[in-house]
Amino acid sequence: MKRGLSVLFIAYSLCSNLAFAKDQKQWFNQGAAEYFASRCNTALEPLYQASILDGPLTSQAHLYLAHCQSVLGQNDNAAFHLEQVEAKALPTKADKKLFHELKHKHKAELDKLTAIGFSFSPYYGFTTVSPDSTKSGSSYYGGALSAYRPKWSVGLGYEGLGIDMNVKNVANYSQSMIFAQGGYFVLDSLKLSASATSVEGSTDQMKGITVIGVQADYYVTPVVDLFVEGYSSQYPKLLADSKYTFQYPVSATQFVIGSSFPIYNALTYGFNGAASVTSISLNKSSDKSAVIDKSLEHDTTRYEVVLSSWCSAATASITYWAGTEVLGVRGRGAVINNSTEQKTGGVKLSAGYSINKYVGVGASVSQETYKASDLTSGTYKDFTSTGGMGTLSLNW
Repeated sequence: MKRGLSVLFIAYSLCSNLAFAKDQKQWFNQGAAEYFASRCNTALEPLYQASILDGPLTSQAHLYLAHCQSVLGQNDNAAFHLEQVEAKALPTKADKKLFHELKHKHKAELDKLTAIGFSFSPYYGFTTVSPDSTKSGSSYYGGALSAYRPKWSVGLGYEGLGIDMNVKNVANYSQSMIFAQGGYFVLDSLKLSASATSVEGSTDQMKGITVIGVQADYYVTPVVDLFVEGYSSQYPKLLADSKYTFQYPVSATQFVIGSSFPIYNALTYGFNGAASVTSISLNKSSDKSAVIDKSLEHDTTRYEVVLSSWCSAATASITYWAGTEVLGVRGRGAVINNSTEQKTGGVKLSAGYSINKYVGVGASVSQETYKASDLTSGTYKDFTSTGGMGTLSLNW
């Protein structure tokens, strides 16, 4: 555990040093020199770099960047940076005058920023597994609707899942899941969120599952996020007795700590990183009649790193994780791994493209390894699952 944390800290430090090779004053002086020489095209990049760093020049950098974008006709971007300016932090009367003039000029764009925004994201996915598994594969579909403003966000989602079984006389499995989440910036640098998820499966073992979560994000700078998450998962009838009657409960307590940070970000392209550690502890029924699955005997720890990139309207990312996970929660409560299989590692590749500001598309492929009993002998062994998912994003 300590070794894993050390590796993540070293990776974070190296990436942070790359991102902040110049300090804010150097970036600002370079951009301001171009700005005052009326060379907005070459002023944009250094002013942007200065604006994403926290310091005494942040508001000035946002102001000059907004002015340049206004001159170049990038009105929505200009409004976004104007929204970040703190008038009291501007050092001169000329800056304050410019700020009020630009706010008047871009009132329509600023009003759009403060209006409630909505998004809807439907998706469809599938997985396939090894032939000797007790299941042959699965498919799932769902969607999430969210509303948001700069200070808060709320969301509601639904997912349906079906699993085809390879075992004779065992019916295929199905389940439905409802997910809700809300978040609010209690401070400019601190966002608190909460989530609630309910899962109803077609077997007694998977009925009445509830997951409650809380999350906190602390922004050391506008682009460096330190986050912690906590989840309590309740499985009322996860364990069976010797006669295969499911009646004994299991609860899982999960904690996540991590950070997301820039590696290098420019105006039109960039690279970001993220790293996290997840710890899951299990509290099983103490009844002597309860049969404890092998995968539930020990607590688990999961390590994850993400490298993402973006260029104009396109995005791509790779996620890699190792360790062990059982009854895990991902996606801030939106993904519940309620199978008793013990997952042991995985990789995921994702890509997306914004067709315009209203419509985007995305796709991902993933592969995970897990331990479970096989179909023939019932021995505990390794399996591999492979999956794909497609998404559509609608914004208004």
